[in-house]
Amino acid sequence: MKMAALILSVSCGLMLVAFSARGLPGQTKRDQDSAVPIISPESRFVTVNGIRLHYLEWGQKGPHILLLHGMNGDARVWSSLAPILATDYHVVAPDRRGAGESGKPEQGYNYQTLVEDVALLAGHLKLKPVSVVGHSFGAQLALMVGAMKPGLANSVIMIDGGFWPKRSTPDNAATSSEIEKTIRDYDPETVYPKISVPVLMVIARGSGPGADVIAQLKEKGIDFFEEVRKAERGAKELADRKLIHGEIATIENTGHNVQVDQPQKLAGAIKQFLSKAGFVRR
Repeated sequence: MKMAALILSVSCGLMLVAFSARGLPGQTKRDQDSAVPIISPESRFVTVNGIRLHYLEWGQKGPHILLLHGMNGDARVWSSLAPILATDYHVVAPDRRGAGESGKPEQGYNYQTLVEDVALLAGHLKLKPVSVVGHSFGAQLALMVGAMKPGLANSVIMIDGGFWPKRSTPDNAATSSEIEKTIRDYDPETVYPKISVPVLMVIARGSGPGADVIAQLKEKGIDFFEEVRKAERGAKELADRKLIHGEIATIENTGHNVQVDQPQKLAGAIKQFLSKAGFVRR
């Protein structure tokens, strides 16, 4: 099963190639450079856009940061990163509709509705302007917020997602849900020109799969790490062509879930970026 998944990653999807290259679960060491600050979140609910959304909130003072989780996560994936950020920022992390403790309607998983959820939540909590941070699918959503709601986001931070160039999918690839179609239709090349705020792209870089898997891929003519390098070069080249103000930070020794594996290093990259952009606590 691992072998089949890796081959599919290399041949069918740039995003999946990049994901696999970060390392498989359990292959990375969690960042322990310093202890995570003890700042417990408040768990709250609000009804916006016809749905009950759950969110976690850390801190009360400083510039606002909104954290958007990935496809299979919820707000709790930020539990290590958010307290570090909350020493200087007011941090809010919602459960996307369909995830965590938020409502789970059958419809509304297109970008227009998901972005509206985020915008209405931000408006209700008076977060404008806000730095929008997203991981994986949440990174796509963060960029779409920047594109579709000008004036709401003062910066966008994409963590290991949202910046990989779109690649064609097999003609027989099935789309079984609205959110899967939303993901497949996403193309940063068409979104980047609509972004006028500073953007940080955080690339996760791990040790990759085991030597046996790499050898099996090589027998099939697939250089796993060269495919990863191509993915990273493609992301950088696209950003250079299309983004007005884009920066790249690479976090080493981490899996795809950078906020879990390396929260201190990720927080440092985010704070440095926001400080340079002028979004710092006064």
